[in-house]
Parts: sequence; C-alpha cells; structure tokens
Amino acid sequence: MNTSDTKFDLGRKRFQCVLDEWRRLIPQHQWILRLGKDSIEDVDPAYANAVLPAIGLLDDESWQVMRRNVAERYNTGNDGGGRGSHQVFDLLDEALAYQHLVDMGFEDVRLQPRLKAKGVTSPDIRFFTRGRQYCCEVKSIGESDANHKLFEEQSGFDPRIYERLDDQFFAKLNDVIKVARNQIARSGLEGLVYLIVRFDDFTGRYASTYRGQIDAFFDEQPLKDNVIVRFGRNSFMQPIIRIQKLH
Repeated sequence: MNTSDTKFDLGRKRFQCVLDEWRRLIPQHQWILRLGKDSIEDVDPAYANAVLPAIGLLDDESWQVMRRNVAERYNTGNDGGGRGSHQVFDLLDEALAYQHLVDMGFEDVRLQPRLKAKGVTSPDIRFFTRGRQYCCEVKSIGESDANHKLFEEQSGFDPRIYERLDDQFFAKLNDVIKVARNQIARSGLEGLVYLIVRFDDFTGRYASTYRGQIDAFFDEQPLKDNVIVRFGRNSFMQPIIRIQKLH
C-alpha cells in the first residue's frame, strides 16, 4: 500500500467520524437524510478523491482542531434544503489548503482553533518559512444563488450564461478578500489568502476564460495581496498563485 492509499484510508475514517457525530447530534438534518446509508464515495466520488486524502494528511493536532471547529457548526444551516451544510464542508476544505501549503514546502503547517477575543479572530492556518511564522486565511466562494435556484427549479437554460464571470462574481471576490485581509491584519502576522472557488460551471469548460479574467482582476488591484485561487475542490486547473512576498 502506498502513502496516498494510506492517507485516503485515514481520511475516510476521519470523515466518517465527523459524519457519525453529525448524525448523532442532528439525525434529521437535511444533508444527513439525503446521504442516507450511502458513503461519500458513492454519493460524490470526485469530492471523496479530492478531500479525503487531504484530511488524512493532517497531523494529529490539526485533525483534533478540525473536529472541534466542525463540531461548532453542526447546528447551522438546517434550512430545509441542506445548503447550509456548506458551512461544515467549508471547514473540511481547510484540509485542501493545508495540503497545498505542505506541498509548497512550507514548514510546521497547523490548523488553528477558532478563537475570538477582543476583536481578534484567529487565522485558519499557521505555518513557517525561513524561520518566520505566517498565517493563512481560507475562504470559500460557492455557486451563485441564481444558479442554485436554477437547478432547484429544473428549468431550461442556455449554457452560454457560464461563458464569462460577471460583475457580481468579482464584487463577491473583492469582498471576500477584503474580509480575509482584515482578519490577517488583526492577527498581527503577515500571511496569505487561500480561496477555494466552486464555479457555477462545475465542468471546467470555461476555466481558461475564468483564469484570464481573475488574473486581470488581480493585475488591476492597488493592493497586492498574497493570494492563491483554487479552481474547485478538485482543482481541475492549476491554481492561480499570487505571492508577492513572504519575507
């Protein structure tokens, strides 16, 4: 058995721990009911292949932090459609950022507990490079409300609506980066913003166009943030990495 198989198996066990606790606390949560007795690998194999190995890669301390952070979110978003469960899955997605930072060669990467005191919010991840400590704020941008409604209504639509990202997307992108930037500043550390974007076009057909638009957006920004943009959980295109400086 190779290392990737081992991490996948450990990630599967850890994900099941999260699921079992969620099911125990809120057995009638819409997402739990939707999953039923199926495994996440049966329901969403692409998700499983992307996220389970990342969860399995977490060091023990970071895994315990993730369990505690996720436990605080079990009761959120029971909105009848289960869409609020994204708050739980967004926290699990922090493992993807952790994995990427490890792959980039950063040292002592660790998830951080959720701490809020005197207006200071702890960063999601801390890491070291060249002997200095930095932080990483992980943010997710999901599908648009309009696209979600479209699929719920199962109405016909023209796929050309996905050809380009619109102004609404970039307004949201700007707002999310601004929030993350402020959180990093309040931590007293330098750091980077890690964005996981789940586009309405989940097939990746227009990913190259999106990449060009996002690159142009960053080129026009007066503040040059340290930003990584991941194209979906599966990272179906190489991420955009805009790291100006990590001294």
